[in-house]
Amino acid sequence: MNIANVEKFMEGRKPGAIGQRKDCAVLIPLVECADGLHLLFEQRSTKMKTQPGDVCFPGGRMEPGETPAECALRETEEEIGIPAEKVRILGQFDSIYEVSHLTMNTVIGVIEEEDLALLKLNPKEVETVFTVPYRFFTETEPIRYEYEVVQKVDDFPYEAAGIRKDYRWRVGKNSAPIFHYGEGSERQIIWGLTARITMWLVEKLEEAKEQKHE
Repeated sequence: MNIANVEKFMEGRKPGAIGQRKDCAVLIPLVECADGLHLLFEQRSTKMKTQPGDVCFPGGRMEPGETPAECALRETEEEIGIPAEKVRILGQFDSIYEVSHLTMNTVIGVIEEEDLALLKLNPKEVETVFTVPYRFFTETEPIRYEYEVVQKVDDFPYEAAGIRKDYRWRVGKNSAPIFHYGEGSERQIIWGLTARITMWLVEKLEEAKEQKHE
């Protein structure tokens, strides 16, 4: 191995992630309604094995060779029936790296209000879909739950690593914001990763709007 080998290896190489990760992508669907901009969400089927009944954006695990946009469009059609050609992609937004080795890529897309008539929910995956006005998230403060992410270390070979048994392992923090939208039987709870993505998007859009007016 020499520098020339390393140079050849690095030519055109795209950065990846160290360690095995599950790459996923979701579509953040925007809908321009009569009363302003809305975000479209889906509620997972209560019969799902993982996260039953949770509110989320359309999306799922990326297949080999897929881009985040391709995955988000495929999953959107599979889950709620909106075909790819009816979604206008505005671009890839930010990604979230979770401690569970999940990389969540987000893609912003526009669905015309009249195309909501094409909705056809996959009953195995989706219970219902609904939209929330963008202004709701600018006017509503979520319930905020902050928690520590700790490492569980048992029987670690401290001597082999050359460190003391009272070694302080790194810990992290995470947040689980919770929004309640609607009343009574119509109330939906948007929380966790989906709420974090929504808050981050709204925050960045509001920052950009303020900068434009400066």
